[in-house]
Amino acid sequence: MAAVSQAAIAAGVVLRAVADVVLYGYVPVHLMSVLGEGRYRVAVLAAALPAACRVVLAPLWGRSAARPMAPRHLMPLGLTGYAGLMFAVTTARTGGELLAWMALASLVASSFNPASKLALAQGSPRVAAHALSRWFQWEALGYVLGGVILGRSQPWGMGGTFSLVQVLGPLLVVAAAAVAILHKAAKGGGAPAEPGRRSGVSQPSWLPAAWVLYGASLAWEFFGSVYVLYLTQHLGASMDLYGATVTSATVLSWLAYRVMERWGAGKSPGRVISWGAGALLGLMLMASSGTVAGAAVAYLIPASALLRVGAYTQAMGAGRAVGTAVGGMEAAEGLAAILGAVLGGITADMLGIESVPRLAALLTLLVLAGALRLRA
Repeated sequence: MAAVSQAAIAAGVVLRAVADVVLYGYVPVHLMSVLGEGRYRVAVLAAALPAACRVVLAPLWGRSAARPMAPRHLMPLGLTGYAGLMFAVTTARTGGELLAWMALASLVASSFNPASKLALAQGSPRVAAHALSRWFQWEALGYVLGGVILGRSQPWGMGGTFSLVQVLGPLLVVAAAAVAILHKAAKGGGAPAEPGRRSGVSQPSWLPAAWVLYGASLAWEFFGSVYVLYLTQHLGASMDLYGATVTSATVLSWLAYRVMERWGAGKSPGRVISWGAGALLGLMLMASSGTVAGAAVAYLIPASALLRVGAYTQAMGAGRAVGTAVGGMEAAEGLAAILGAVLGGITADMLGIESVPRLAALLTLLVLAGALRLRA
C-alpha cells in the first residue's frame, strides 16, 4: 500500500479516536449543562448509542468491507458518520434531537473500524500483525491527543470545548475525502490471502479468539468502569495521580503497540493472546492488593496491546470469513464495554467496590484458561 494511502488512513484513525474522546468526555456534559437534560440515564446514552451500533452492525460492515474495493468506499462513509456525530452536537437544540441524530450517524460511523483494519491488514498473518499494530498505535495516539486537547479546552469552559467539536467535524470530512481520493486498494481484492485453501491446511477458527477477547475486555471494563472511584475514593489517591496514571497508561499502550509492530509479527496469534491474558491476570491481581501503588502501577500494564493484536491477527486468518471475523472482534469489544460498565457499577453497589478487582481477577483466570488453548 502506498505511503500516501497509509497516511490518509492514519489521519482518519487518529481523528476518529479524538472524536471518541469527545463523545465520552464531553457530550454527556453537553446534554446536561447546555441542552438541559436532567436525567443521568439519558445522558449516558450519548456513549451507549455508538457502542450499541458497533455491537450490532460491525459484523455486517466487516463482511461488506471484505469485498474487493469495498474499504475504499466504507472508510470515507464511516468518517463521514463520525463527522455527523460532531455536527449533531453543534446543531441539536434538545436532548432528544441530539440522541436521534447521533443514532443515525452511528449507523454509518460503525463501518470505519472494520473497513480500515481490513484495508491495511491484507496478506499473510505476519503482514496482518504488523499492520494491525500500526492501526492500534494510531488509535492510541488519537486518544492521547484527544485527552490533551479536551483538557486544554477546559480553561475556556464549555464554549472552548464546543469550539473543539465545531472544528473536529470539518476535519473528519476532510479526512474522509482524503481517504476516498488517496486510498488505493491492495492488488487482489479486499480479503487477505487464504494459504490454507491452497495448501490443504485448515484455517484457524476465529470464534475461540473472539470469546477470549470478549472475556478479557469484559474483565477490563468491569474493573475500568469504577477505577477512578476505586483509586480516589476507596484508596484515597488524588485526582492528579489518577490523571497522570491514565495519561501514562495511554502512552505506554502506544509504545506497546510500537513494540508489537516489530516483535509480534513473527509470533503465533494464539501465543500472543495467551501472553496478553496472563498480563491481564497480573494486572488484576496487582490492583486487588488494596494499595494505591498497586492499583496505579497495575493500570499501566498494557495487556490489551497483546490481546487485541493477537485476536485481530487470528481473525485475519479466517479466509473467506475474514470480514465477519474482524467485525465480530469489534462487536465483542463493544458488547464487553457496555456490559462491563453496567456490571461493574452494580457489583460495586452490592458487594463493595473493593470486590470488583478481585472478581475481575477470577474472570481473567477463566479467560487465561481459554487463551492457553489457543497456543500453537
